[in-house]
Amino acid sequence: MEILSRVVEGLEVRYNVSLSPDEVEAATVIRLQEVAKGLKIDGFRPGKAPIEVVQRRYGEAARSETVEKLVSATAKDILKNDNVSQYVGLRFDIVKNDSAGVEFTLQFETVPTVELADFSTLEIKRYKAEITDVDVDDMLSGYTKLCKKWVEEPEDVAVDMGHKTLVELYMKPQPVPQSKKQKQQPQMASETQDINIVIGSSYVLEELWKPLLGTKVSDIREFPITYPRNINDRSLAGKTFDCSAKVKKIFRQTDHDIDDEFAIALGHDNLAAARDWARSEVTDIYTTMSRDVAKVRLLEIISKMYDFPVPSSLFQVEYPRVVEQITMEANKLKKKMTPLIEKECRKIAEDRIRLGLVVSKVAGANGITVSNTEISNSIRSLIEQYPQLEKRLLNLYANDQTALNVLIGSIAEDKVVNFLLSKINVVEESCSVKELIAMDEEEFDFFRDDTSENSENDDPPEVEALNTPESAGVDSGEESPETKPGGEAADA
Repeated sequence: MEILSRVVEGLEVRYNVSLSPDEVEAATVIRLQEVAKGLKIDGFRPGKAPIEVVQRRYGEAARSETVEKLVSATAKDILKNDNVSQYVGLRFDIVKNDSAGVEFTLQFETVPTVELADFSTLEIKRYKAEITDVDVDDMLSGYTKLCKKWVEEPEDVAVDMGHKTLVELYMKPQPVPQSKKQKQQPQMASETQDINIVIGSSYVLEELWKPLLGTKVSDIREFPITYPRNINDRSLAGKTFDCSAKVKKIFRQTDHDIDDEFAIALGHDNLAAARDWARSEVTDIYTTMSRDVAKVRLLEIISKMYDFPVPSSLFQVEYPRVVEQITMEANKLKKKMTPLIEKECRKIAEDRIRLGLVVSKVAGANGITVSNTEISNSIRSLIEQYPQLEKRLLNLYANDQTALNVLIGSIAEDKVVNFLLSKINVVEESCSVKELIAMDEEEFDFFRDDTSENSENDDPPEVEALNTPESAGVDSGEESPETKPGGEAADA
C-alpha cells in the first residue's frame, strides 16, 4: 500500500492510495484457496482441484471480491494510523483496477473537537404555572365535548341524522333455498328485542338505520336487511331478515353540565373527586411543559456558546429536514418561503448539528448511554399514543436505521438535558398557565414581522420552536460502537 497524496481542506480529508499488483495477487490467491476447499469439480476429489483450474473458473470474481475487501481494509488502516477516531461521510472510489495494480481515493470529514465549557456556572429560570380553579374548569370543560350525554326528545320530533333511537325490533329470517342433495340446515328463530340504533353511525348497517329516518315515537317501519358475508358473527354472515321496527324513544346528543352526573360519566364518585383528578392532570401537563421550556432555553444558551464549522455531510442531511419543517409551519401561517427564511434555515440546521455534537460529547464524558430497554420503552410509548399506527411504527424502527438513530438521539438528548439541569443553577419562578403556554409557543424571528410583504393577516403567528438538535450521527470508527447520542360505538 502506498499513499500517493493527502489533501486537507477544512474538515475534509482526501487520500489517493495505490495497491501493488503483488498485494492484489497474493490476496486473490488466498481467496481462491478458500473457495477451492468447498468446490466439487468433475474429475477431482471434493476440495482437491488444482488452483489453476479454480483460477480459470472463478479468478475474475475472486479478484473483484478481493479488491473490494482490500480497499476497505486499507481504508481502516489509514484511519487507524492517522489516529482518526471520529469521522463522517466516509467513502472510497476505485479509480484504476488493472494488471498494474489498484488505485483508489479515500474521502471523509473529521468531526470538530468539542471542548466542554463549565456548565455549572450557567443559570436558567424554570417557570412553574400556578394552577387555578379556572384552569381546572377548562380541563373539565374540554371533556364535556368528548363525553356527551343523550337527552330524550319530545314525542313529536322526527328521527334525524345523529339521533339515537330505542326501537322494538322484530327480526324474522328469510328461508334459505336448499336443494334435495343438501343437508337440511336448521332455520334461525325469530326474535324481538329492544335495541338502541345511532342514526348514521358507521358501526351500524345502513339498511338498519336508514328506514328509521323521519319516523316518530310509536311509528312502525318494515324492511329487509342482509348482513355482509365478512361480518364477525358468522351465524349472521350473508343472512337476510325481514324486520319490523317500532320506535319507542328518540334521543339527541348534547354536552354535559359540569356536575355530579358528568363526574360519574367520567368514572368518578362525584364532582369533587373529578375536580381533584382534573387538577392532578393539569399539574402534570404544565409540569412537563415547564420542563420543555427550560430544555429549549438551556439548549439555546449552549448553542450560543459554540461556533465551529460543521461537516457538510451532516449539513446535507439536516438542512432539508429543517426546510421541510419550516415550510409546513409557513404554510399553516399562510407565509411564503423567502431567501431570508432559507438563510435562517441554514443557521438552524448548523445550530442543530453543533448541539448534537455537544450533546454527544457531554454524554460520552459523563457515561450517558441509551439502553435497548429505553429504546423499547420509547417505541411502546409512541404505540400507546397512536395505537392505530402500531404495525407501521414497529416496521419503521425495525427497518429504518435513520429513524432509529433520530429516536436514540432524542432519548439521549433528554438524558443529557436532565443531567445538565441537575448541575446548573435553576431558579424557579411562578407564572400563570397563559404565560407558560406563550413561552412554549415562541415563534421564529423571521415570522414576527407582520409588516413584511408576505404577511396576510394582522394576528401574530405562533410557530413552535424547532431549535432542538437531533442525533449527530457521528461514526466512532469502532466495529461495535456503544449506543451514544449523536367513533362512537352504537348499541346495535
